[in-house]
Amino acid sequence: MRSFRLADAVNSQGFVHLRVRSAYSLLEGAIKAGKIGKMAADAGMPAVGVADRANLFGALEFSQATKDAGVQPIVACALPVLDIGGQVAQRWAKTPTVVLIAQNEQGWLNLCALSSSAYLDAGEMAEPGVPWGQIVDKSEGLILLSGGPDGPIDPLFVQKKPAEAAIALAEMKRVFGDRFYVELQRHGLSGETVAEGGLVEWAYANDAPLVATNDVYYAKAAQAKSHDALLCISDGAFTGQEDRRRVTGEHWFKSAEAMRELFADLPEACDNTIQIARRCAFLVKTHKPILPRFDTGAGRSEADELAHQAREGLKARLEKNKAYAPEEDYWNRLEWEVGIIQQMG
Repeated sequence: MRSFRLADAVNSQGFVHLRVRSAYSLLEGAIKAGKIGKMAADAGMPAVGVADRANLFGALEFSQATKDAGVQPIVACALPVLDIGGQVAQRWAKTPTVVLIAQNEQGWLNLCALSSSAYLDAGEMAEPGVPWGQIVDKSEGLILLSGGPDGPIDPLFVQKKPAEAAIALAEMKRVFGDRFYVELQRHGLSGETVAEGGLVEWAYANDAPLVATNDVYYAKAAQAKSHDALLCISDGAFTGQEDRRRVTGEHWFKSAEAMRELFADLPEACDNTIQIARRCAFLVKTHKPILPRFDTGAGRSEADELAHQAREGLKARLEKNKAYAPEEDYWNRLEWEVGIIQQMG
């Protein structure tokens, strides 16, 4: 197993991807979580970060496989935030997201709580998201990136609302302090170019660090067309449609050299990807399931209670519904299924 040192990454003008979407960004990301670490190792990167949209489903798989590849895993989440900044001005756009990165175990616990809240507190059929106030309450142990083109800040600059953008940026810096980074992306989108000037100007004026990211949806440049088809499946659209969601052909896992060349005029933005990796020291670990004891209330063991409820349930269904096979077959199958469950504990 090869390993890489973060100090060497800076000395060799390295770069760390902080914004890879795995296949757990459902119908958006096209890279298996377990393969991202090897991709980073093959690219000579000392660390790599996954930031799936609104979920941490792949965090364990990603962390273990990336560690085994000799690369530092960085666990993050592109979390939809409901009430800070502006909205992306496209009809197919989703709720703006910010990237939250777990520095340590407390950050991981807070990230889990926020991700869960995004789903549990959303209304029926509503898109997941959390209010900014919850992020404020759960900010300990987390690093915040401003969000890029899909975030709440860039659209305000695009819509020529720099004062509103400055207010939102100042609030982010107030809460996260030196754990807040102004995010820059360069995929060739006009909105990125428009927003970048305002972002850089605000960052320099307010002593906030810049960070360069590539919003990675797929592994190789040649996969752009197939990924475009995936987005069409997600949105119920056709590849020939003009008015639909697209990403550019630049959303792939670029090399450190390519990213350094892309941000040659702002080398500190690439340096800060290494700095963020250095500030993170957390690994998602496995543990045995911790199941609560179940009080049967009838003097039966848990195994006996399971069998009792299963038998009572089958009896009630056989009395209510027509059987399509001899009843003995149903009872035999029930006892077999219950027996398997009890053997597995």
